[in-house]
Amino acid sequence: MWQTEDFWQFSLALYQKRGALCLQLQDSYAMNVNLVLLCLYLQQHGMGISQASLPALINSLASTEQVITPLRAVRRQVKGLDGLAYQHLLDAELQLEKRQQADLIQCLNRLPVADLGEDNLVLYASVVQPQMPSELTALIAQLQTDAKVDRGQSELPQQRVK
Repeated sequence: MWQTEDFWQFSLALYQKRGALCLQLQDSYAMNVNLVLLCLYLQQHGMGISQASLPALINSLASTEQVITPLRAVRRQVKGLDGLAYQHLLDAELQLEKRQQADLIQCLNRLPVADLGEDNLVLYASVVQPQMPSELTALIAQLQTDAKVDRGQSELPQQRVK
């Protein structure tokens, strides 16, 4: 069984290093950051998701995505205008992100996973962006290289980050 807290700690460590790349995938290519992180997390563990599993994972994000997207837009508008409001919005967004991760793990635990056959992140990107623009391919390659995700190899800590 996959654990939400382990995934959260992995995500914090990777996001600290490469959050800007994750946000570029989100903002430019409509990829969900938490699903991007899950793809990388599973790859780090040498596990793969199938194309048949992706719709269930994407659907598990629907309820929180309807709240997060407008909240994120408001938070970005408030930035620089009101520090306290910005921080409250950021805290709320972070709680929803954590909820999304719990929803993803709950869904994942009901799905079959197998040894890594395909690149999880490329598979997800090809579902969201079937044309796979070269810029997207380059961003994914950079994120994977920077995260040192290669068939279960990673320099990111596998234990909890303090």
